[in-house]
Amino acid sequence: MTETDRILEERTLAEIRDLMAEDFPSFIEHFLDDAADLLDDVGRALAADEARGIEIAAHTLKSSAASLGARALCEAARDLEVKGRARDLADVDALLARARTEFQRLQDVLAAMNDRPRPN
Repeated sequence: MTETDRILEERTLAEIRDLMAEDFPSFIEHFLDDAADLLDDVGRALAADEARGIEIAAHTLKSSAASLGARALCEAARDLEVKGRARDLADVDALLARARTEFQRLQDVLAAMNDRPRPN
């Protein structure tokens, strides 16, 4: 598995692109905006010591990332969700940093894919 495949399942993304057609760019933009907001929600919940808020935001992020095929972000969100569900806030800051890193890497991969010519 390549590093890009670990970050994003290109096949899943291609299927979504084909299905969404001209709406695909706005779909990706919406996903990225929502994911950024959800990461901020996790950060706010952590700052307020609200484990349930971490669990809810991370669960939503995990589901959204999975539907896009964003493997690494999905895994990071899953780990945050598990900590929130267990009401264990130890190391959540490190997990949130990992999720933010995976989100940035996903953005980079999507931007690079956007610069590539599409197959006919």
